[in-house]
Amino acid sequence: MNFLKNKSILITGGIGPCCNLVGRKTSIGNIQDSSIEEIWNGSKMSNLRDGFRNNNPNKICKLCIKSQEINI
Repeated sequence: MNFLKNKSILITGGIGPCCNLVGRKTSIGNIQDSSIEEIWNGSKMSNLRDGFRNNNPNKICKLCIKSQEINI
């Protein structure tokens, strides 16, 4: 689960759950509004983790997993 190790912080302060280009566009918060700890423990990141725990990641994560399987 790469998203547990890597985050993207954009110049605008937006934080993506992973380093993947698509994932960077999936905002889980903004460091101008919340601390990284608050974002990490927030509902958006919690929902992402729960999706993986329940073997049902969100649509964006599924696309990334699929692209990795076919080595894009």
